[in-house]
Amino acid sequence: MPQSGDVTLYTGQRRFLAKLEAEPRISAHLGRLEPRAVTNQIARNLRSYLSNLGTKIDLRVFQDLMRLAQRDQKTTVLVEKAVDVMLAVDLVVLAERDGFDDAYLLSADGDFTPAVEHVRSRGKKVYAVSASSGARLAAAVNSFIRIRAASWFADCYDASVVARSASDARRESWR
Repeated sequence: MPQSGDVTLYTGQRRFLAKLEAEPRISAHLGRLEPRAVTNQIARNLRSYLSNLGTKIDLRVFQDLMRLAQRDQKTTVLVEKAVDVMLAVDLVVLAERDGFDDAYLLSADGDFTPAVEHVRSRGKKVYAVSASSGARLAAAVNSFIRIRAASWFADCYDASVVARSASDARRESWR
């Protein structure tokens, strides 16, 4: 989260990272954030709904809603970059230094497969944990643990997800 963004979110992230960094067995990696243009599915759905509306509504309301949907059809999200490479390097280097016996990789990304295969060839165990499926990585690890996606981390897996408000997140419970 860039410091120029949501101050509360940034402060919470910094506190969380400080706790992680205090634990010597955990390696936290921060990549860079790059802006990416994405299609706002809600705006697209609103335009489609309004275009097919069978009921007459006030013309000004219709035009205002269409204008909003058009304006917000594309939006920009921040996407982290370079963390997967840092994690793969760390995994291999630590395995070579005999720095762990078991590693837990919170990902389903098949790009980790060569690093995992190398680490396993050194006698280390690797477990992947993710809400997404990842056949290539699942075939390479000792065990792939599939978890159900909770609302509070759903946006980690899909950049097009519109951020939910804190009140929405509090209303949802573990599934």
